[in-house]
Amino acid sequence: MKQIEISRIIDYIFRHTLGKYFYFTKYAPGINIIGDSNRIAQDIIRQHYFSLIAEGKNPTFLDIGARNAARINLAANFEYHAFDINPQSKEVIYGDICNCPEIEDETFDVVFSFDVFEHLKKPWDAANECIRITKRGGIIICRSLFSYRYHPEPVDYWRFSSQCLEYLFIDSGQTDTIISGYDITGRRRNRCGLYLDHRPPIDWLGGFRENWQVLWIGRKRDEKGNGMDMFRNWTMLPKDFVTALYRVVLGREPDPEGLAVHTRALQESGAPARVLKVMLQSEEYRNLAKGGQRTVAPGNFFTMLYRLLPGSESDFEKLVSYYTRILKEAGIRYGGWPGWL
Repeated sequence: MKQIEISRIIDYIFRHTLGKYFYFTKYAPGINIIGDSNRIAQDIIRQHYFSLIAEGKNPTFLDIGARNAARINLAANFEYHAFDINPQSKEVIYGDICNCPEIEDETFDVVFSFDVFEHLKKPWDAANECIRITKRGGIIICRSLFSYRYHPEPVDYWRFSSQCLEYLFIDSGQTDTIISGYDITGRRRNRCGLYLDHRPPIDWLGGFRENWQVLWIGRKRDEKGNGMDMFRNWTMLPKDFVTALYRVVLGREPDPEGLAVHTRALQESGAPARVLKVMLQSEEYRNLAKGGQRTVAPGNFFTMLYRLLPGSESDFEKLVSYYTRILKEAGIRYGGWPGWL
């Protein structure tokens, strides 16, 4: 125990000294750290609830792998339904999300799954069933694991990167990503396992200490096929779009802090126009424009994005049409100085 406490002290000292240096703050651009997945899911559920109420609807919520309905509070004021392959309370009925024909198509406004997909034999089938039973315009929330100790409940099959978990849901073309990334708020917690069949090898540092959760939240497209179509049509994550804007508008690679701020704003709002407007009104862009170093005209903007967006080559006209709408939403007029503003 004393040795474990010493490791915590060493970690604290490191994070407040050497850990602040550039080498330790840089990591792979494909790793999107999103923060507290519980809070993010709670906020999106609440927002969706109020939007449904405003439309005069009676919101419905399905809790997959609910066990004893411990997370029912997340569905406050929803019509709550729960199922599990091993139900442990009378509020939860038996069901297998990999194959649940007993549930009709487009039944629920929110389909929710926390820490379940790693235990499923065929998570790809489960993802398809989640999409099928979600109403058009509804929200799907799935959290699983990227790194965690072995924990059979009743079995432990899978670990997912954020790209892998997202692919399970967007491959059908019926959903659009709202948020995708890693929750590492509990990264260094000492996971020793409560039961013998869960226990990892224990050493002087304790048990398992590399704990990453992975979260994907998406929206099922409505009758017109609308969603966050940019991120589906051109296979872009919000982080990739913000990176493209930095390159096009500011002519540089994004700094970690700015990338995180703009990505989070885009994930929460789903409004690319807001991010674009903030960047075009930034002091950095104005200074570049004043010095003649950077004045991005609308035509150049479309051309540069066309080159940067993966998969956009097949439909340049649609790309121009989409971003013309974004510019109008941002209140940006063509011509004048500097550039658009």
